[in-house]
Amino acid sequence: MMLRRTTTPDDESPNTGSQDTGRRLASNRPISGGKDGRPYDRAFWCAYVANLSIMISVSLLFRYSDFVTLLGGSERHLGWIVGVGTFGSIAIQLAQGAGIDQFGARKIWMVSLVLVGASLAAHLLVRHVEGPMIYAVRILYHCSLGGMIAAQFTYVSQRAPKGRVAEVLGMMGSSGFIGVILGSQLGDVLCSVGPLQRWHLDRVFLAAAFFSLVSLVSVSFSARDVATVVRCRRLPLVWIIRRYHPGRLMVMAIAMGIGVNLPATFLRPFTEHLDIGRIGTFFTTYAVTAFFARLATRRLSQRIGIPTTVILGMSLLCCSMLLYLLVRSPWHLVMPAFAAGFAHALLFPSIVAGGGGTFPARHRGVGMTLILSVCGVGNLVGMPLAGCIVDYAPLMDLPPYRMMFLTMAGLIALATAFYILYPQKIVKKRPVISSPVKSPEPDKETLADMANAIV
Repeated sequence: MMLRRTTTPDDESPNTGSQDTGRRLASNRPISGGKDGRPYDRAFWCAYVANLSIMISVSLLFRYSDFVTLLGGSERHLGWIVGVGTFGSIAIQLAQGAGIDQFGARKIWMVSLVLVGASLAAHLLVRHVEGPMIYAVRILYHCSLGGMIAAQFTYVSQRAPKGRVAEVLGMMGSSGFIGVILGSQLGDVLCSVGPLQRWHLDRVFLAAAFFSLVSLVSVSFSARDVATVVRCRRLPLVWIIRRYHPGRLMVMAIAMGIGVNLPATFLRPFTEHLDIGRIGTFFTTYAVTAFFARLATRRLSQRIGIPTTVILGMSLLCCSMLLYLLVRSPWHLVMPAFAAGFAHALLFPSIVAGGGGTFPARHRGVGMTLILSVCGVGNLVGMPLAGCIVDYAPLMDLPPYRMMFLTMAGLIALATAFYILYPQKIVKKRPVISSPVKSPEPDKETLADMANAIV
């Protein structure tokens, strides 16, 4: 492919009157749209299989609380381990976004998958819950997983046809729900022989590492990035974020991070507290509901707008927290699973498309990692808070899990009220500065334009 260097007017440079010094993506094909404008081409199906495999791997780690318990830890340790891992991920995710924009999404995607597999296998060497190693491998896991997800969504969004990005992201994400079903059931099978011992969990980590490698193989068969990178002097990362950040939608991303990640971390100890046992019922219902809800509502954000879709999803997520209070038997888990699965189906593509879409295509990697890292802030804040509530509520003669779910429901409701009442700031574009070099108009297409962006 012949590369051509493009010169564009300075629509975004902080130095008024200068040529655009940001990186440009140049190729003979448009940045958005796969081959012949088809959304579901070979690249999409490779991404679909890759996401399915990695979600099987992630779902196997629903048993992570058992791992912490066997090492002598409590719910407080579990919350802090997950929270510290998320903090490490947030600390470098924006740098990963710049790497995606500089080196291409597919390359970062593959490197991240290698590190995911290595971090999972490294758990076999962990022997103490108090030592630094468990925190180090959890940080590596979160960092590599976050980079993988950001690169994956950037890759798919760049290939999606105009006006259908939220739909394509949602359809690709539907494979993750199938992965949740298979992974949660496989985890139950691997840990079902006799009393739970360390070798059960070693098998879980090895199986998770294996499926991360299956995902890597699938990515290796995917098509190359739509655009070829042309490197110029880059704009400051902080300046890009300040200019294009999605505003109040970041509050909703934090709330989503709290609600969506809570079952993956605390459902297992919650069911043990109730002496329920297997958790496959919850995650199977969750995934089946989310899968069919995603298919049925794949274009909902285009019809009613992203803000309305997000509010609807957050209302369901808050209801799911309250429905945990009614659980007394394994089949009662169907109620919160249904509400949480439907909420996930609505929220994730809307928040990712709306948040990452305020960034232009040439900075899309930074936009994707920003909104995903903000979702990680919910994990960082919510999981240690939940663990502390469960540990310290009995000291005040309060029911631990009831207080945890009520607190999380309150936080989600408060964030939703803020989103509804606080007006979105409208960012005005700088006027285009004339340039002595006549050049084509820069690519202004964003994910928000493609998915009825937030207003």
